[in-house]
Amino acid sequence: MKILISGGNGQLARAVRGALPADCSVFTPDRRELDVSSFSVVEDYFARVRPELVIHTAALTDVDRCEKEPGLALLVNARGSRNIALACQGFNAEMVHISTNFIFNGKSKDFYREDSLPDPINIYGYSKLLAEFFVKELLKNYYIVRTSWLYGEEGNNFVKQMIGLACQRKLLCIVDDQWAAPSYTVDLAEGILRLAASKKYGIYNMTNKGYCSRFQWVKEIIRISEIDVELKAVSSDYFPTPAVRPAFTVLSNDLLEQKIGFRLRSWEEALKEYCQRSGNI
Repeated sequence: MKILISGGNGQLARAVRGALPADCSVFTPDRRELDVSSFSVVEDYFARVRPELVIHTAALTDVDRCEKEPGLALLVNARGSRNIALACQGFNAEMVHISTNFIFNGKSKDFYREDSLPDPINIYGYSKLLAEFFVKELLKNYYIVRTSWLYGEEGNNFVKQMIGLACQRKLLCIVDDQWAAPSYTVDLAEGILRLAASKKYGIYNMTNKGYCSRFQWVKEIIRISEIDVELKAVSSDYFPTPAVRPAFTVLSNDLLEQKIGFRLRSWEEALKEYCQRSGNI
């Protein structure tokens, strides 16, 4: 099977590549090889490799940069996803599109389901919601995978940042009013491939089991890593940012279990394995 993974240098793309069997023909172009914002570039690339399955991970995920450069966010995240979906349509390829919990406003007191009403409160969330719209409008054979708080062994991420800061400082102030599920790219990659093999198309939430606040996440990171540092819980107002973050965006994984028959393991188990594999225990 020919599989194309856009955004080939990203942490999720690398995890998906590592989870694939050796007998697959896998293409993992980076931004220089596959500029998703240009349809002619995308179409030419598809014509050369003729993928049967496309896992679209390429995106501008810097939330504050998206807020400061909305045109770029819409170009990469929305139009880029439209270009990939158009190419999938033209070459009869299935598409897995990676989306986000940030398409919701975070005001709910309950978990967000696949049929919950989107209402993004920042440009990043809006650009990703537009991307979902294009995928749904253009394709029948698609999977939209909504996830949250990604971290992995490749590249920079929140866990690495917190461990680095904890080793340098005596006190860390961490926001305690943002809630979601940390999601390990290794687990998400395996889940994506299981979903793609199911042929049960549609929208799915996919995160590690359970949820926590940013503060609780960092507390567990520090506990597992056995770093001596003091933590202080603060509100989001303590760290003003260009983009407002939604407060509570925990995604329900019930549909994934009901239709596909599995859930990802708990975020605590996943975090422990990540720290073991990265040498932080």
